[in-house]
Amino acid sequence: MLRELKDTGAEDDLRGLVEVLVYPLAEQLRSQGAGYYYIPIVAQITGHPNYYAIAQNRSRHSAGLQRLLALINKNLVDIPEPLILQRFGMALRQVFNELADYQRINVTGPGVVDSGMPLFINGLVDAVTAQFSAPVSAATLQELGRKPKKSA
Repeated sequence: MLRELKDTGAEDDLRGLVEVLVYPLAEQLRSQGAGYYYIPIVAQITGHPNYYAIAQNRSRHSAGLQRLLALINKNLVDIPEPLILQRFGMALRQVFNELADYQRINVTGPGVVDSGMPLFINGLVDAVTAQFSAPVSAATLQELGRKPKKSA
């Protein structure tokens, strides 16, 4: 999907970038194979006390997630990079947990999806897009100013 965005010149479309994150994961709910079980397992992992350390370590090794994060960062020039990283982690966690909840409540088995899924997925994409692009409050900017700078 990232290649399609690049080929069409749509790498500056934040909603399209969020779709790149959400759609492949949502497709796992339609899977009749192991992918069907992937979403709830990862959702459980996001509740682990070391989730953020695990996610950061994993994302360092995932070229696709790194590319997506770079494109999101490029599109949100008014938001400080540490907040984009924080929001990216929150977005991943939100997507997995929302999809797992949807699967538990509405999907009766592998490959069986109810008719309300497209609306749910679009609403999830909207919510995550809004989360990324939310304005930064003065209080958050003040807290960022208090953080010690990393030495070079």
